[in-house]
Amino acid sequence: MSKLKDHLLQRLTRKKGSQKKMEVLADQAAQGHMSSFNGIFQVEPPSVQMILEFKEFLTQSQDKPVADDAIELDAQALSQIIQEVKAISSQAILLHGERIKKAQSIMKKYQEGTFTQWLLRAYGNRQTPYNLLQYYEFFQSVPKEHRDLIERAPKQTIYCLASRQGKMEEKIKILQNIHHYSKKEFLDVVRELFPLGQEDKRKGTNPVVRLLKEVDLRIKKRLAQMKKEDLYRALQLIQNIEKQLVESIHSKPQSTLEEGDSNKMKKKSG
Repeated sequence: MSKLKDHLLQRLTRKKGSQKKMEVLADQAAQGHMSSFNGIFQVEPPSVQMILEFKEFLTQSQDKPVADDAIELDAQALSQIIQEVKAISSQAILLHGERIKKAQSIMKKYQEGTFTQWLLRAYGNRQTPYNLLQYYEFFQSVPKEHRDLIERAPKQTIYCLASRQGKMEEKIKILQNIHHYSKKEFLDVVRELFPLGQEDKRKGTNPVVRLLKEVDLRIKKRLAQMKKEDLYRALQLIQNIEKQLVESIHSKPQSTLEEGDSNKMKKKSG
């Protein structure tokens, strides 16, 4: 009985000692002792829990016996690398956003649609660079003492918040409590506090209109370069689209059309 008690006490002492070592390693990481990387990027130190989880994982993954101290150092190093990867990702988003913002500023003196064309050339689509731009603008608008909340939050969370109009204080409050929300709960809270404006709703429900506007911009830029037979072919396509739109309009209930006309009249009178 006495031997069993001594054995249990030894295990407990080892566990406490290991926990203490993890805390020391986490503190060292926080102070930048483990890497010069901190001098370049702002890195969130790994938590004690993360280091412990990696230690357990490495202990179970041994091919040949590895000293306990070596496993602890490896667990800390791997945890630190994860935090550095996250820091690189966050910094990359900001660097992208900064350059997109600069390009947007340059193109303000050119015709509408020029910036969109540049985005398509640079990124191959519009959504990705717009997300990066909104992230950057949101980051810049948040007071410096709260920017660490952005760096810790999932990127999709920031894209969602950045795209909505609303009070900064309320957005910061959401970020401070984000760990209490599931993904669905977070989206529900954002939709309730920051509902989309009418213009944004129209954009979201009319992808065909957005596509036609984009095609219109591209055609204007390339008309001079198009051959005569290509122009005839394009004209036939446009006439076909026009025919389909007219047929679709006539197939809609009259009440829907009247409602649309009523909304247009309200806008004109306003």
